[in-house]
Amino acid sequence: MSYLYEKREAGIVSGTGTVTLEADQACWHNQLIISRGTATAGTLTISYKLGGKTFAMKDQYGVAVTMALTADPEPIRFDGMIDAIIIAQSGNNGTFNALLIGQATS
Repeated sequence: MSYLYEKREAGIVSGTGTVTLEADQACWHNQLIISRGTATAGTLTISYKLGGKTFAMKDQYGVAVTMALTADPEPIRFDGMIDAIIIAQSGNNGTFNALLIGQATS
């Protein structure tokens, strides 16, 4: 049996500030999908919370994950439990949407 969890926020603007998407800890397979609305510039820095602490999300080379809003970024796929995804933004000149999905399989 498996189930899907999703958390979304639409129409995020610069004035929104840092965005936190709460996750379902039971989900092991996760994806973060960012889609642009009207934004043509800006950088998003992705981190996550686990056990009351915040950690920078890093790629397989140990580099902090950032996303440019100059085009629709590729989804980020990752395995592991998290409490939340945190999206910090800078230089955003429009809107974007964030969708966090997770799948648990038993």
